[in-house]
Amino acid sequence: MHELRKIGVNLNQVAYLVNIMQDGEALRELHRMQDGFCAAMDRLSRFLDKPLVEE
Repeated sequence: MHELRKIGVNLNQVAYLVNIMQDGEALRELHRMQDGFCAAMDRLSRFLDKPLVEE
């Protein structure tokens, strides 16, 4: 969840960059966000496949 919140903060930064006409930097930030989101989803998927606590 922490990683997903950080991605949300980064999305606000992208909106700011677009608003001040820094499209190139916004695109780079979006790519970093995509990488972070995919990594977080991979970790979540691995956890759900093999949780730390057994039922």
